[in-house]
Amino acid sequence: MFPKLSKRSRLTIIIILSFVFFCAEISVGFYTRSMALIADAFHYLNDLLSYLLALLALTLSTRPPATSTSSSPPSSFSSTLSFGYARAPLLAAFFNAVFLLALGVSIFLQSVERFVALSKVEQPRWMLVMGGIGLGVNVVSADLGMMAVLLHVLADAVNNIGVMVAALAIWLGKWEGRYYADPGVSMGIALMILASSIPLVRNSGAILLQSAPAGVDPEDVKHDMETIPGISSVHELHIWRLNQKKSVASAHIVMSDPSMKDFMEKAKVVTECLHAYGIHSATLQPELAIQTQVDGVELVRAEDDSTGSMRLKIVETKLCQISCGNPCKELTCCG
Repeated sequence: MFPKLSKRSRLTIIIILSFVFFCAEISVGFYTRSMALIADAFHYLNDLLSYLLALLALTLSTRPPATSTSSSPPSSFSSTLSFGYARAPLLAAFFNAVFLLALGVSIFLQSVERFVALSKVEQPRWMLVMGGIGLGVNVVSADLGMMAVLLHVLADAVNNIGVMVAALAIWLGKWEGRYYADPGVSMGIALMILASSIPLVRNSGAILLQSAPAGVDPEDVKHDMETIPGISSVHELHIWRLNQKKSVASAHIVMSDPSMKDFMEKAKVVTECLHAYGIHSATLQPELAIQTQVDGVELVRAEDDSTGSMRLKIVETKLCQISCGNPCKELTCCG
């Protein structure tokens, strides 16, 4: 229905629709004293915030990094962001997930309280109307492409259908226990919110903690790099995700050839190895395997007292060849 609209225009339209519907649903929820409508309204508030954050992230992510050449001078803050705003969508997703988690817990506890102290819902017909309108807003959102994940669309639709079923049960039912349908639906909405928010917090939080990409074991990467001819050893290997799509790595490469003339060739092989793991941005620090160090083991020349001959004493070491002084010892990546 809206094939020619840009992503920014579609976001703007759905933000307006979601804001209007949130205001209407929260007002009707308090008017009818329906916990299900209030829960669904706050769920829509989360969707509204996610759309606003997506619009903000879309704006920020298009800005160039500080190292990029630009006609306009960068601001004092953006000039400190060497990766630009590449993590803006991730930070927005984490904020939204934490808000959603807290919202789910709050709604669940209020639903339990409503079960203990049952409150009658007034004007259930308004519940039915708002549930139908909410279902229509979800259809429009899906058509605008703002709900690309099918599970999210179905979850929102189930919430609206649950509100409509509860409204019909309260409106048409004659038994006294029909009012339990309202907190029951709100508790179901809370459980669905929790089920969707916990994985979001876990996944986005793991990326913010600079974890390795899923399915990538740094030890396997290190082993593959050390099997490359001409590379004596690899240490200080760090692999992390910059955002949901881009992975970054850094490593210290100890070369067996002290001349270093073929380092660029070995670096190309290392980057190809990293490409196989989905890592397409890497920083490599070359180091030389001199006579006193091979494969990360320090060889110290010592004299045999009995024969007067020379021998090599092996001493384990993890120190880099490019070392800092004591003031920055604890701040380095290999400290």
